[in-house]
Amino acid sequence: MKAKSFLISVVFGQFLFLSLAWSQGTFKDHGKLRYRFSAIHETQYQQLNSTPLNVDNELVPQPRYNSLSSADLFLNWRAFTLDIKANALFSELEDANYEYTLRELYFGHPLGDHVQVTVGRKILKWGTGFAFNPTGVVEPAKDAGDPSDRLNRFQGRPIVALDTYWGNHSLTLVYANELKSEGRIRLASDELAVKFYSFIKDVDVSLIGHWKEKEKVKFGFNTAYVYGDHLALHSEFIAQVGSNELYHRALDRADHEIFLGDSLFTVKYQSSKRLFYELLLGMQYTFDSGLNLMAEYFYDRAGLTSDNWSQWRRFTLFHQKQIRELPPNEASFPEFYNALNTLSPDGAMRHYGFFRAYLPKRKFGLELILLGNLVDRSGILIPTFSYSFNSHLNGWLRSSYFEGQENSEFGMLFTKTSLELGVKLSF
Repeated sequence: MKAKSFLISVVFGQFLFLSLAWSQGTFKDHGKLRYRFSAIHETQYQQLNSTPLNVDNELVPQPRYNSLSSADLFLNWRAFTLDIKANALFSELEDANYEYTLRELYFGHPLGDHVQVTVGRKILKWGTGFAFNPTGVVEPAKDAGDPSDRLNRFQGRPIVALDTYWGNHSLTLVYANELKSEGRIRLASDELAVKFYSFIKDVDVSLIGHWKEKEKVKFGFNTAYVYGDHLALHSEFIAQVGSNELYHRALDRADHEIFLGDSLFTVKYQSSKRLFYELLLGMQYTFDSGLNLMAEYFYDRAGLTSDNWSQWRRFTLFHQKQIRELPPNEASFPEFYNALNTLSPDGAMRHYGFFRAYLPKRKFGLELILLGNLVDRSGILIPTFSYSFNSHLNGWLRSSYFEGQENSEFGMLFTKTSLELGVKLSF
């Protein structure tokens, strides 16, 4: 582990030395080196929830304290772009964990005046949503509780892309695949995506298509419209016939005191003729003072219904009690832990609302985020205070409050409150 962290430090040191040694004008107008370097440290304290799923923090131990240190280096020279990141994660439950991430490494080159080819790992953005991205079929999945990606967690996809442009229109074709290393290096599933963009009567419109091997074909669209100097509207929609979503087999059963064995999950709608879709409607308004208000509604047809949720909860709590009995029922351990995969801080049900208020000032910013399940009225409240010491150094104080009844989605998560103190150095 020490050798790995030392190697990462050496690589970063070399990149940093080169970035500083080569000024941004070294290669004149045709070979200018552009770079960005940032170092982040964030410490987190969590107050754990008294959820019945994890009584006394016993069955699924959660850290109360942890800290993250990371460094990110972005380099661009001519047609080449590189973005590499190293992380060091510490917590009270685990020893230091070091890792590095190749966020981007791609080659982009124009073929004439209207065609661009891109090869490598690149972060793409196809959706128009802020907290949700249904049509972002080839972009990193967003975290609605941290849509701005403050810790630079987004990673690119290995792609081959072709972009063509004419007038107010463009067409993008993308082939994506991941390299797998399991004893031998091999390709994963083939994936194709297409986006046609057009600017029509002051509205940005994109048509989206997506196909992945062994999955359903998806089609959709997104829009963005700016009205005057203050109001902006956006929407996203994507649909498919049938679904490859995995569902726990206990969801539709009347009896929750059951043992399912090895086959806990099923693709129950794979052959269905039903239309499954995701819908996003959003707006934002910016006042003359700079105050920005944003609201979004997100619907996922493949999400759990209230009845599904209630049955899953009864099933999971039954096996939790079986584990805590003396002597514990050994057969309930896999049933309980595998069932927890249904629980997600990003939401596993159907109707969600998002609200954000942001007030920027010269030296500081105030942000308030509210993410809520609109059915059971549970959610997360996230206030953030950020401060700019100078053009290179920024800090923030961020907290999260998980609210909801004991049987609600966010009320059953393992965290009750959290507090993050972070600082970022960049140049």
